[in-house]
Amino acid sequence: MSSRDDVFGGLVEMIADAVAARILEPPPKTVPVQKRLVTVKEAAMYMGCSARTIRRLIDGGRLERVGTDRFIRIDRVDLDRLIDHSKDRAL
Repeated sequence: MSSRDDVFGGLVEMIADAVAARILEPPPKTVPVQKRLVTVKEAAMYMGCSARTIRRLIDGGRLERVGTDRFIRIDRVDLDRLIDHSKDRAL
């Protein structure tokens, strides 16, 4: 056996060990989920504006809120709809 065969054999063995380790690795316990309902602060970050602007949009009826008086949540779908309706279509 030549040194070339030894190197190739060693490389194949390393790859096989790495693949086996990946296969035997347990799956992640949690899957990241993107929240549909966001807080006023998160909505502001998503929209690139202030939390005060989000509250004004809610108070003005341009954005619907979800939840009780104590916890305000905004549906991400409503944020996307507001963005779509705010686009300048005159281009």
